[in-house]
Amino acid sequence: MDPAKRAELDKKLAQLREFYIQGLPAEFDKLQSLLDKVQPDKPAREIISGIHQALHKFAGSGGSFGFQELSVDARKVEQELLKWLKSEELFFSSEQLVDLRRKIDELKKILVVKQSPEEQQQYKPEASLNRLYSDLSKKSKAGQDNIIKSKRIWLVEDNKKLHEKLARELVSFSFEVIPFESLVPHDKQEGQTTADLILIDLSLLEYDQATKSLLLPPFLKEQSAPFLVVGAQNDFNIRLAVAKLGASGYFVMPIDIADIINRINQLFDAQSALPGRVLIVDDDLQLACHYKLVLEAADFKVDFVTHPEELLPRMESFQPELVLMDLNMPDVSGRDLAGVIRQFKRYASLPIVFLSAETELSTQIDALFYGADEFLTKPISDNALILAVHARISRARTLEALITKDGLTGLLTHSNIKEMAEYELSRARRTEITQCFAMLDIDHFKLVNDSYGHAVGDTVIASLATLLKQRLRTTDLIGRYGGEEFLVVLPECEIDEAVILLEKIRNLFSEIEFHKGDQVFSCSISIGVASTSQFLSCEADELINCADEALYQAKRGGRNRTVMYSTDG
Repeated sequence: MDPAKRAELDKKLAQLREFYIQGLPAEFDKLQSLLDKVQPDKPAREIISGIHQALHKFAGSGGSFGFQELSVDARKVEQELLKWLKSEELFFSSEQLVDLRRKIDELKKILVVKQSPEEQQQYKPEASLNRLYSDLSKKSKAGQDNIIKSKRIWLVEDNKKLHEKLARELVSFSFEVIPFESLVPHDKQEGQTTADLILIDLSLLEYDQATKSLLLPPFLKEQSAPFLVVGAQNDFNIRLAVAKLGASGYFVMPIDIADIINRINQLFDAQSALPGRVLIVDDDLQLACHYKLVLEAADFKVDFVTHPEELLPRMESFQPELVLMDLNMPDVSGRDLAGVIRQFKRYASLPIVFLSAETELSTQIDALFYGADEFLTKPISDNALILAVHARISRARTLEALITKDGLTGLLTHSNIKEMAEYELSRARRTEITQCFAMLDIDHFKLVNDSYGHAVGDTVIASLATLLKQRLRTTDLIGRYGGEEFLVVLPECEIDEAVILLEKIRNLFSEIEFHKGDQVFSCSISIGVASTSQFLSCEADELINCADEALYQAKRGGRNRTVMYSTDG
């Protein structure tokens, strides 16, 4: 994180802490007021329940604002009251009431000590956040770029035949390949280029039999790039050593190029992904603001609601990838809110993470049973919160990709691109912003399959998919609509701009060389484009049909061209 951003975060967190400190006396006054209502040997369950709720809030929030002792001691008292509430007792005895008052007074003393100027100066956000934010921002910066840049792959392979094959295939997928035939770096290569990914032969790595470990050469380790290993061995110890080395994948020879390309694309897609969207549901406004600041500093997009009735409208507008929810709120439980979310098909796989001061294991398990995916305990350190959210969203994206994306290309499947197209079109109507749909088709693709085989045909399809992901904006949607046909949705894009962009892609694709043995060939694509500006109103299916009609106008006009939809045909 840059110093200015770090300083701004520290300032805002300090302001939140001040608000928290200023509000504590009033919170204790409310607690004291409830305590004064408790009379020995008279019905007290409702009042004790209110006291328990107040202590539960202290237990969850204190540590986040530098009052760790308050959190720990409040939790102890809260747990004692919880046991009483779960019992059959109706009345509080004189001895119990005296003991409770004493413990509340002890909590107040903690507050007085912690409010001293010396203690306030000692409270600082965790220093380790600097490194963590820096690491996470490296992973998400690419997602902030408008267009994904061509990726550079270091190919470290001394098998000349395999080296040439891998290099040729990688170039076909529009990757830039830097060759290394040994682990001795060339000054020109090492000094003038950096790697986005390293593909290395296992036989070039040193294997320590005693520790069953592999060693990565320093000049490769310095790149801080993900790496994949290719090898002939397929035993457990080798796979374990590759995993310990931190490789992002291991491929056994004879290798399947499509498998490697898919893994490379997954890694690059993760690097260029848009920031994760987190919706916080918590009745404690100050705590929700604290979480929001911390997560936004780690490059997440964050929104929050403090009233349960706001949840569904906010989810519809914000489209979160993860819901971070308090379990115990005054009017409704998080468990029940999770049940409401799960009533909607589109939220069936949405990760829900409970963040609560609840430590009762049976209650946590019960909450998970009713629809949550994970349980985090308040107070939680900023580091732990960021890492937990990052890991859960990353995993959810991986699972979603397996469900919604085509195995060969990594693009949205037919049904999912149509669904997303409908959503984007409805959003375009609300915002009155122009949107374009484009249909792309590989010319004479049957001839490619017949002449060179289906494996080469798959390479051609995957190459076009890779080129689209590289050259289109990260906000654009791309789907494999049919065998060799693609649908592209371009939000906030005028039709003239769309044609210019798609023409560049068409020209670039025609320059890619494909290989089958000694044979070299190239392919072309035809493109049809339709825009919302051409219609007063239309459904997604209609706009897709118009783009499809423009595509066939391009085909009839000689192929290898881009055509805008026209009612004149």
